[in-house]
Amino acid sequence: MNETKLKEMLDKIKANSDIATDPEAQKLIDTAIEKLDKEINLQKVVFNLKQDINLYSVAHGFKLPETLTKLQLLLDKDLDKWAGAGETLSLTNF
Repeated sequence: MNETKLKEMLDKIKANSDIATDPEAQKLIDTAIEKLDKEINLQKVVFNLKQDINLYSVAHGFKLPETLTKLQLLLDKDLDKWAGAGETLSLTNF
């Protein structure tokens, strides 16, 4: 997932009725969009968004609106999760 796709998805999610009526959910979506607009690292934005969704869940008795649940599942399905793994060159620094 790239920045553009994530931003488009967040814009669509923001318009859903279960998010539009929940100021806290709107705020976490808006925060993620603002970070994307400021060109903050995509992995950091995704990490913070997942963290915010988890905190929202805890604050609401582990109940998420359907839209946030779907978003959380999409964020967990990161295809580039292991990109760059093993690139430390630690074995070649003898």
